[in-house]
Amino acid sequence: MIKLRREGVILAPTKNKFENKSVLNPAVYQEGETLHVIYRAISKEFISSLGYARLEGPLKVVERWKKPFLEPKLKYECKGVEDARITKVGDTFYLVYIVHDGRNALLAYSYGKNLFNLRRGGIISPKIEYAKAAKLFARTKLKDDYYFFESFYKEYAGRNVLIWDKDGFLFPEKIKGKFVLAHRILPDIQLVSFDDFSDLKDEFFWGDYLRDLRKHIFRL
Repeated sequence: MIKLRREGVILAPTKNKFENKSVLNPAVYQEGETLHVIYRAISKEFISSLGYARLEGPLKVVERWKKPFLEPKLKYECKGVEDARITKVGDTFYLVYIVHDGRNALLAYSYGKNLFNLRRGGIISPKIEYAKAAKLFARTKLKDDYYFFESFYKEYAGRNVLIWDKDGFLFPEKIKGKFVLAHRILPDIQLVSFDDFSDLKDEFFWGDYLRDLRKHIFRL
C-alpha cells in the first residue's frame, strides 16, 4: 500500500495580478529531482492563465515566475487558459489545456522541443454544436447523462454552444504508431487515437468518432 503524508501548501496566490485570486490544478513534469510545475492562476477579474514554478528535492520552491507561463491572447481563449497537462513524447513536449471564451470550453495544445519555448497548436476539440452532437449521440447507445449535459450547456451558454471538452492529456508513448489522448466529454472519459494533430481539426474525423462514442469510453 502507498502511504501518503500531508506536506501542506506548496504554492499560494501572490500579489502578482495574474494570480492574486487563486492557484490550483497543476501540471507536473519531472526531471530527476526537479519538478516543473505549470499551474492554473486566476486573477481577481476571474481570468485564468498558466503560471510556472520549479521545485527541487522535490518540494522546495526554488523558482517561481512573476509573469504568466502562458496567458490568453486569442479570441477563443479570451476568458482563460486553464488546467494544463504536460507530456513528453519522444523529444517533444506537448502541453494540453482548456481554452475558454466565456461560452465554450475546449481543448487546445502547445508544443516544442524546449519546454520554455512552446508554440501554440490551436484547438483540438470537436468544434461541433451540442444540437448536432445530440443527433450523433442518438446513433449509439449512450446513457441519459449525455443528453442532460447537452441540455444543461445549451441552457447555460446558448443553443449554439459547442461540445464542452476538458481534462485532456496525452499518453507518454505512441500506441501502434498513434498518439493517444484522454479527454472528457461529460459525463465520461474517452480515448481518441490519431496519426497527426491535424486529424483533430477535422470535423469529419470527429463526426465519425462521435457516432461511435460509446466505443471510445474507457472511464465511467
